[in-house]
Amino acid sequence: DYCEQNLQLLFSIMVAAPEPVVRSNIVVALGDMAFRWTNLTEPWMAHIYSLLRDHSTEVRHNTLTVLTHLVLNDMIKVRGQVSEMALCLEDADERIQDMARLFFSEFKLKQQGMLLYNLLPDMVGRLSAAQLDEGKFRRIIRVVFGLVDKVKQTDALVDKLCQRFRATDDSRQWRDIAFCLAQLAFSERGVRKLLEEANFKAFAGKLGDEDIAASFAAIVAKAKKLAARSD
Repeated sequence: DYCEQNLQLLFSIMVAAPEPVVRSNIVVALGDMAFRWTNLTEPWMAHIYSLLRDHSTEVRHNTLTVLTHLVLNDMIKVRGQVSEMALCLEDADERIQDMARLFFSEFKLKQQGMLLYNLLPDMVGRLSAAQLDEGKFRRIIRVVFGLVDKVKQTDALVDKLCQRFRATDDSRQWRDIAFCLAQLAFSERGVRKLLEEANFKAFAGKLGDEDIAASFAAIVAKAKKLAARSD
């Protein structure tokens, strides 16, 4: 009861505190509380994730440390917020970049890779909608998509990503989706999926964009290598 009554006050202090040391200390305390009172703290987790963008390096570092511990030990469920963790791959501080890489290398092992696979389409959507610098977006995607190494998951991502072409009219997001497709390690089945009528129609009209065309040219090059190996 005491926790429930004072939780909002604690989060308010954390968000409003001008001193980085106060924000850092509170996020560590909230990490302990999130483990002990998961149901109470879950509605407030977005406020903790928001500290991954704090202007203080120490606050960002402590926040990522706390979230890494909670997520990898199944103390909290991670959903769309995984995109906030992905942004740490491009943090200005190398320690935070390294910790984010370690997080994703461990996270990909959970549920035999299914957890990462299930969250990837939403993560792509969130990062793309955030209109990140294109270079930053692509570096993040290369790291995360490089962790998807199961053929069935890769093949299924073809469908999921092609569906996203229809979900937006933003040409920047189309370029982002095409780039993501080009990062997949295509199998023969994956190539066939890409050419299925529904998927082909989703991107065919967008190939006039040079950047999108370049991404699909990279996919064609991969398909040719597959064909050469099968011969």
